[in-house]
Amino acid sequence: MKDLPSIEIMIPVLNEEVDLPICVETLIHFCNKFMSSYDWKITTVDNGSTDKTLEIAKALSKKHREVDLIRLEERGRGRALRHAWVGSRAEVVAYMDVDLSTDLMALPTSVSLVQTGQCDIAIGSRLVRGSEVIGRSLKRSIISHAYSLLFRSLFWTNFKDAQCGFKVLSRGVVDDVIPLTQSTGWFFDTEFLLIAAILVELKTRRLLPSSNKIDPDDEYGLWEERDLLLAKLVECKTFKEAASQLRELSQIASLSWPRRAGLEDAFLSLTPDLLEGVTKEHLREACLRAMAPRPSIHVDLEHIAPIKATVVEAVTKLLEEVPKTGVVSFKHLTKGLTDRIEIVVKFLAILELYKQGVLEIDQVDSFGEISVSWCPEAEFSDMDLLDIYEG
Repeated sequence: MKDLPSIEIMIPVLNEEVDLPICVETLIHFCNKFMSSYDWKITTVDNGSTDKTLEIAKALSKKHREVDLIRLEERGRGRALRHAWVGSRAEVVAYMDVDLSTDLMALPTSVSLVQTGQCDIAIGSRLVRGSEVIGRSLKRSIISHAYSLLFRSLFWTNFKDAQCGFKVLSRGVVDDVIPLTQSTGWFFDTEFLLIAAILVELKTRRLLPSSNKIDPDDEYGLWEERDLLLAKLVECKTFKEAASQLRELSQIASLSWPRRAGLEDAFLSLTPDLLEGVTKEHLREACLRAMAPRPSIHVDLEHIAPIKATVVEAVTKLLEEVPKTGVVSFKHLTKGLTDRIEIVVKFLAILELYKQGVLEIDQVDSFGEISVSWCPEAEFSDMDLLDIYEG
């Protein structure tokens, strides 16, 4: 028996007094029949049960020499598996859910692959093509697929199902990977698989410390790849912390109870009676008012004073008046104008003629008198003026 390769199968339990004896007896029968080439052992890891699970586990360990028991007061599947795996001395370790949801015929094949070095980790999966899932609710299937899509999109892993309750590990994985994990709950499975995948990729790309010399031409490229791979570990930690916070929020939300719509029975008697006096005639009158055409909107413009002068008219008068006088002051040109808008129009007309070179404007002192003089040689285009002020 001592020369046979050893394997220890862990069964984490929490209040499983009904399923535990069925599970252990089934496993013992199976291992006696199909695992005779191994030195096998079954260990029940009680994770803070409050029912009769611990008593049943003790009775099973006394009844069968191949059955052992580990008791942890603190709960958490991750805590239980890490404690049991790290403490085990077997060459290969495994764990199964107590309901034995995975076909046991997969156990000999998985153990053989790990024990012979063909792989370091063998896991069950309900999401790979060809897997048969029986008795699983639609809700759990949706959650499982959504979680798989989430962590695969974050970490670009090549495995799909991290939470299946069937895993077989080599001694090397237990020694090198499990101590790096920090999760004590349900995320433990995902965490150690992600770390193992990253370490395998590191070894494959020669990024772990090695005694062999690295080609200097490849050194910078290897550093960049190392940084990218190690960044996945940071993402894994962030994902785990986010999952922990979501779990805490979910636990807090589970303690809250939504308030019923409406008043409680104690206050119903305090509400006044509702007296509704709307009749058919009232509704008819309201419909007629709503459907009646709206009166047209009329804006009264009588209060707006009409414009008495335009720039074109003012230009015409200047062309008649200034050539006769030669030089004339602005005060003289606006003499007799009482409305401010007329004075502004007159000034705009002077500026327009000045712009076309017809008039000259002179002001000796600041804020002094403005004098206007005629330029006989200038040519005036009244068509441009009409386009600006009338078109």
